[in-house]
Amino acid sequence: MEGIAACIGLQFIFISLVLFYRSSGRERLLGCLGLLLSLSFLQPSLQPYVLDNALLIFLFAGKKVVLIPVLLYLYLSWDLVQLKTKYQHFIFPSVYILGFYILQLGFTRFYLEYRFEFRMLHMLTMVIYFSIYWWRGTIVLEKDLSRLFRRKELDKYRRFYHSFNAVEFLVFLGLGATLLLQHSLSDYFKNLYTQMVRAVLFFSFVWGTLALWFFLSESNFFKTRTLRKHYLLPYNLSRRSDSIEHAISKILHVEKHYKNPHFDVEVLAEEAGCSKRLVSSYFQEAKGESFQNYLNGLRIQEFKEVAKTYKSLYDIEGMLKLSGFASRATFYRVFKKHSGMTPKQYLETIK
Repeated sequence: MEGIAACIGLQFIFISLVLFYRSSGRERLLGCLGLLLSLSFLQPSLQPYVLDNALLIFLFAGKKVVLIPVLLYLYLSWDLVQLKTKYQHFIFPSVYILGFYILQLGFTRFYLEYRFEFRMLHMLTMVIYFSIYWWRGTIVLEKDLSRLFRRKELDKYRRFYHSFNAVEFLVFLGLGATLLLQHSLSDYFKNLYTQMVRAVLFFSFVWGTLALWFFLSESNFFKTRTLRKHYLLPYNLSRRSDSIEHAISKILHVEKHYKNPHFDVEVLAEEAGCSKRLVSSYFQEAKGESFQNYLNGLRIQEFKEVAKTYKSLYDIEGMLKLSGFASRATFYRVFKKHSGMTPKQYLETIK
């Protein structure tokens, strides 16, 4: 177990150094996060030597894990948070780490006497702290980053961020439970404690291995050669997302220009004041489908609304033209695809 943990820790150190090499401030934050994680994985192997080495005492004292939720949050929101606000996030962790340094190094006997209580307090603090930043990071993911990244990249960040926080949350809950079991006088609970420690370690190893891949994929070296062109949104779309969305929504949902049979992506781009390529990218990334498929969905919905009101006045041919379809064959094909039934079958369901 210790050998596996040390191997993962050394890999985190290597990838963190890669992240520091010719990288942005955002990637350096991830590098710092990797170095903190490496300490967690290396600690079991180095624990026997800690008391005899001043450097190791400094590295492993202070409960630096409190920096993890802050680094993770700032990594996500790096381009959205002002520099002054970024520094403010480090106030509590700095005070917290300094407090534990003073306790562990200046009042060692007192700390060891109440070590169980301090460790339980630390676990509870971490559960609350991770929960707060998990919630704040989720808001950033759903509200802000969706404008900057393609859907594929956004899903990648969602998976990493939520899994990271969930794992850390469960690890601290598990460690708190194991401390309580260890403190118990019952032999049964002491045996259960050993099994829980192994389970937590195994869980951490599996997750650590998966996290290594994410850290590597975020290095500037790796991105510029393999991933960037697949993940980042076109610059104009990321900058103009709000204005494009407002213009398109007005044209399609308020003015309902789609009822014109000659309405297409070129007409929409001209009316929205942007390029055809930008409009196509918007629908692909924001709506998750092509413009034509989205347009057909609107027209099918319009046909259903027309049918409910004017079924007795128009035949299918008349209603499909009122809905924006120019071709009867196209209408039948699209209607069957979207509704799972023919137009005639649908009309029979309307009373």
